[in-house]
Formats: sequence, C-alpha cells, structure tokens
Amino acid sequence: MPKSDEAVRVVLDNFWGRGLSIPTGGSAWGKDKKRTLYPDVKKRLRRAFYKPEPRRSVIHLNSRKYVDSLLQGPIAEEPLIELKQGFCTLSDPPVEDVDLFEQVIQTAVGMANHGKASEGLILIGVADKPSAAARVEQLFGVKPLRVQDQSVVGTEEQIRHLGYDVDRWWRRWQSKIQGSKLSTDFANSLAHAFKPVYCDGMLLWEMRPKSVGKPISYDGRFFVRIGSSTQEMAADDFLSHMTTHFV
Repeated sequence: MPKSDEAVRVVLDNFWGRGLSIPTGGSAWGKDKKRTLYPDVKKRLRRAFYKPEPRRSVIHLNSRKYVDSLLQGPIAEEPLIELKQGFCTLSDPPVEDVDLFEQVIQTAVGMANHGKASEGLILIGVADKPSAAARVEQLFGVKPLRVQDQSVVGTEEQIRHLGYDVDRWWRRWQSKIQGSKLSTDFANSLAHAFKPVYCDGMLLWEMRPKSVGKPISYDGRFFVRIGSSTQEMAADDFLSHMTTHFV
C-alpha cells in the first residue's frame, strides 16, 4: 500500500531521469537488460509503499462478548484498568488530544509497577462519564453503545477527523511508543500490546501493560497506580514501593 500521495509523487518525480532508462526499439531491450532493470525499478518504487502488518493481532474482530468480558466487574477504583474516551478533545471543533499519549504511557508504567506479575488494561474508545458520551455523539454523530454499564463510543470517527485511517494510526502509535523514553524491552512489549478491537462495528484500542519483573521508570520518573489514578512518586518513596511489591 502507498505510504502517502506525497511519497508516491516524490518517487515518481523525474523517475527515468535518475539513472534509469528504457532502450528504444524492441530489439534493443532484450531479456538480459530487462533482468537488470526490473530490480532497480522495484527497489525505487518500494520506497513509497509499505506492507501492512498482518491483522492477526485483531483476534477479537467484531467481538461484543470479548469487550463485554473486559468491562465486567467494578472498574471505578480498579488500579489495573483505565478507560479513555478517544484521541480527540471534545472541543468544537475537536482537535487531537496532545496530552493523551503521555497520560497513557504514564498509566502503563504505573500498571507495570503494580507488582512483578501485574497486567493492566487500557481501553480507548469508552467514555468515562455520561456527559463525555453525549458530547462524542454531538460532535461525531456516534450513538453510544452500552456494554456492562459503560458507554462505548469508538474512535474511528475521531481518527478519520484527524486525517488517518486505522492502519496508519496503529503504526503511528506503535512508532511513538517505541520511540518514547522507556526501556527498550518494555517499549517493545507495550507497542506489541497496542491493538485495535472491534465491538459491534465500533473501533476500540486495547493496550495491556505487563510487568517485566522489575520496577521501571519513564524519562527518569517513577509512576504507580493508586486506586484509579496514576501518580508520580519521589525516588525514596518509590524505593519503598519496590521493596513491598517486587520481593
């Protein structure tokens, strides 16, 4: 698939004037010359295209039951569950929520620091309160879907509003995760754990932060989950937390 219209334009601009040429006359362009020319043409064109990641990660495609299972039980004070309504602010007009990525990463670190065997769940596309669900419906025309007393609002309309499709948004966030100031092992684990999930046609994003068996920091800062909130800890307090939760 093409990376973008601009990427294709750049590759094709003066394509045959940059060291490639097709001989004129049928007899002058024999199979030997074709054999050497084809790889060069393919190599240059490939720069403007990418091979989509296989969708095997979307293992719960259109699975209402799966999302239903994620939202079961008391969530309000659960330290290892966090719900986010989406990627846009609910202003008029909506814009990308530039603080969301930082919040999600800090929350993921806090969940991983909950204990040496902890696994959390961050679900984007579920409104945390009725007023947010109503605002999403007003701005994006999305009728909230009630699942386990939660308002599922999805994110596809927001992503399209920001000028992306699902695949490009997926790669964008995975790239941002891997380029963040996290340890390489945790960043890779987190990027792999970020994936789309569909619920009755609504696009959600699931992230499952897992402990790597030791406390981790983010950009030299320490985060933990206390109740349903993510809090930064001073180094001395975090050392005490480590001895309690990672023995």
